[in-house]
Amino acid sequence: ATQQCPAIKFINELHVDHTRAPRINLDSTELKSGDVLSGTVENFSNRTIKLLLITDNGQVQDLSPLLKPGTDSMSFSIGLQRNQPDAAPQLLMAVASTNPMQSLSIPQPVAADILFPQALQEAKAVNSTITATARFFKLEK
Repeated sequence: ATQQCPAIKFINELHVDHTRAPRINLDSTELKSGDVLSGTVENFSNRTIKLLLITDNGQVQDLSPLLKPGTDSMSFSIGLQRNQPDAAPQLLMAVASTNPMQSLSIPQPVAADILFPQALQEAKAVNSTITATARFFKLEK
């Protein structure tokens, strides 16, 4: 969805070294409302991880508090709801940074076109290595 473009642009602008980017593994990429999105985030070593959900209408939610730390990976199981009848692509993003990013600490959903330009500015201003990766999944009613 076009509302998710700022998220993709953010990843592209970071010029991510893919070998250092976090990896998202999803148990399923086709979900119905009420299903649980589950999977793991890997390849972050000792960096701070933020797990963000970017919905098809461009709202970004911070799912990081739901991450359960493991040895080499963090796992998540998140119940999802969808009210619209049509299936839509949702974007799950993992951001790894050497220092926590202020702009990504969001207590409630924020529009992607506001959040990601701010995050990019912060990424360029601070001396922190930031890498990100994203995975699409489909959510139906």
